[in-house]
Amino acid sequence: MPMSRAGTSTDPARNRGFTLIELTMVLAILVIVFGLVAPRFSGILGSAELGSSARILAGTARAIHNEAARRGHEIVLHLNLDRNEYWATIKTDEGIDKEVGGMFLKRRQLPEGIKFKDIVLHGKYVTNQGEVSLVYSPMGRVGRTIIHMEDRSGKSFTVRIKPYNGQVEVYNYYFDEPLYS
Repeated sequence: MPMSRAGTSTDPARNRGFTLIELTMVLAILVIVFGLVAPRFSGILGSAELGSSARILAGTARAIHNEAARRGHEIVLHLNLDRNEYWATIKTDEGIDKEVGGMFLKRRQLPEGIKFKDIVLHGKYVTNQGEVSLVYSPMGRVGRTIIHMEDRSGKSFTVRIKPYNGQVEVYNYYFDEPLYS
């Protein structure tokens, strides 16, 4: 029969588990690793949110193009660079500007930390403040427009609206065309 001393056990069933020191060390290592990984992960999420915002704006521009052609009326896309919001309006028969509703046409605010950096109109005019109005003709035509969006980290996306056909492209970088004089 095995003999045991007080305080030590020879029963293997009682030697399972971790000591408090071992658990504390594992938790400390996990906290350090999480502290190193979390900032990189939040950068990835911020970039995804910027891309999503750019694609939603592109969808709005496509919807306005189609809606102007469908209705046979001018529709205006308003972009407020100071408040980082955009919306669409249409002139009623009485000459009053009325906001257009619908899934893509409703007023939208860019998410916190995302802003309009600048807008290039007709290949000439660059602005980074105030309000810009893009007029879509009853045929769905609009002037050449490049909209640059940026997040807190400086990552940029570009929404490019082509003239005549209203085709919209999204780039996951700061796309620029030469300015025409």
